[in-house]
Amino acid sequence: MQLRSGTARQVAKRIGVPHKKSDLFHAEHNITLGSNYLKQLLDKFEGNRILATAAYNAGPNRVNKWLENQTKTLPHDVWIETLPFHETRSYVQNVLAFSVIYGHRPGIKSPLIAEQELFIGRKKSG
Repeated sequence: MQLRSGTARQVAKRIGVPHKKSDLFHAEHNITLGSNYLKQLLDKFEGNRILATAAYNAGPNRVNKWLENQTKTLPHDVWIETLPFHETRSYVQNVLAFSVIYGHRPGIKSPLIAEQELFIGRKKSG
């Protein structure tokens, strides 16, 4: 749940939690801010875990720019493979894979990819 200090400060302010930079070394505080930030990104990207996870790692402005520069809708796996940052590609792949693994342990069936995540492209305006 690592957050940059600027992002942590913004999230803390948005949810009304007192925050100072050293608080990020406290697991409970860090998890509270990280979970809220992830929820914010999931809301922003309409529940698309691929986009939200990429935004959590590389920043939502970068994801928006990648989507704006896209000329066509892509299958999810192609979109992930064409991410310009190796770290973000690996992060998204790991989060998706481990969500299935961690869901399996308590008996929760969760698909690797949800139907609304199959294809990724920018939203048409108007």
